[in-house]
Amino acid sequence: MAEIDSILNRYEEELKEVEKAWKSYKEIVRRLLDSWVLDKPKVLSKLSELEGLLQRYRDELRELSVRYELGLITEEELKKNTESIQKEMERLREDVNVLRQRLENVEKLCILHAFQARLPFTGVSISEIKEKLARLEELKRQGRLLDEVYHKIKRELEEQLRILEEKVSELQGQSERTSSASEEETS
Repeated sequence: MAEIDSILNRYEEELKEVEKAWKSYKEIVRRLLDSWVLDKPKVLSKLSELEGLLQRYRDELRELSVRYELGLITEEELKKNTESIQKEMERLREDVNVLRQRLENVEKLCILHAFQARLPFTGVSISEIKEKLARLEELKRQGRLLDEVYHKIKRELEEQLRILEEKVSELQGQSERTSSASEEETS
């Protein structure tokens, strides 16, 4: 009986440690998610700022083309200014792509940890995103949105939806594999 007591004591102690680690993990994830909810708009704002700058450069290129067609600038001036703007646009596109990728990676990991810790991720649920998309469509039908704003917000919402559905699918697959494995073990 002493040997059994020793075995059970060992497992009880180890399980207490696991429980402490789980609570600590959940608290860390909760703090991270709360922080991300506050910081994500800053990242989105910077992304929007960079995209706005890209649009201004596109407008400048169109203006240069019109000025050239009207004879207000020479072909040499057109070429020089166009090359300069295109170089800057390429650098900005790179920055935008890197920022988008990093944003998507952080978002995916936040969703993954929220699900693993079984915590709600404020503002993120498939049904809420679909409701927002429907509301966006309604605002567009009412003519209350510029095309540019509509497409930008729609892309963001669809990307959030895609990421969330992907993670839910992955987690369901993991859950099914885990339950299948435990069913096989008990058989």
